[in-house]
Amino acid sequence: MREDPREHLQFVANQYDLNPQPKAVLFVEGETEVVFARRLFRGLFGMHHGVPGIEIMNLHGVDNATGRKTDGSVAIVPLVDYLLEHQTLVFVVLDNEGRARNLRQAAPVKHSILGSRSKAIAPDRILVWDRCFELDNFTDDEIARAMTITAGDRVEFDPADVRAVRSNWPTTSLSNFYRLRSGADLKKPDMAQALAELAIVSPGFPDSSRRPIVDLLLRVSKEASRNPLPLTREVWEQNQDSLDAEDTTSEP
Repeated sequence: MREDPREHLQFVANQYDLNPQPKAVLFVEGETEVVFARRLFRGLFGMHHGVPGIEIMNLHGVDNATGRKTDGSVAIVPLVDYLLEHQTLVFVVLDNEGRARNLRQAAPVKHSILGSRSKAIAPDRILVWDRCFELDNFTDDEIARAMTITAGDRVEFDPADVRAVRSNWPTTSLSNFYRLRSGADLKKPDMAQALAELAIVSPGFPDSSRRPIVDLLLRVSKEASRNPLPLTREVWEQNQDSLDAEDTTSEP
């Protein structure tokens, strides 16, 4: 009798490509990013994100990734460590708020608690926006258009106003500005849908440089498709060594 029949069954499932385990998990801060990423995969890449084996998970806020403690602990690391132990690659994307920067800074010194690797996660798979998802990936004109669409054209937003939000971030926000102008709360998933349509039509900025979020999603898709699940324990051990040897000094 095999010592661990469950492990053996996983290897058999991998051999026939029947294991539904994700090959990569993309942790995002909120529903905005979930809606955007799902739409971009279909509209720009022409496929559901599950085709290359990607799962998109909503963290419901930065604090659920970083925790609220100030003792250097990082809440999401044990979960990331577990996923990597099962050879599921992990990417984390957060707005620059709370202790988001701490997560990336702590990554090089967070060790695996499961014994097969010394590193819990490579910091180049943690992306913290300079400001936030919208301001870092779209122009003032595009954000103003998306907010106008979200308002059902009842209120027309001006790029100059978005520019003012950008200049005064983080003391103000797009949500606060939207509420001030429209008298209603910003439905961020609706705005994400509008922004996704803009990105599908134009994956790059007006200066032709690609939007960072498009670059990231392309990378996640590429790495997921190149992450075949192991067929034997020996292959699994080699893959764990490979994960441990990843560069942990490069910038995202």
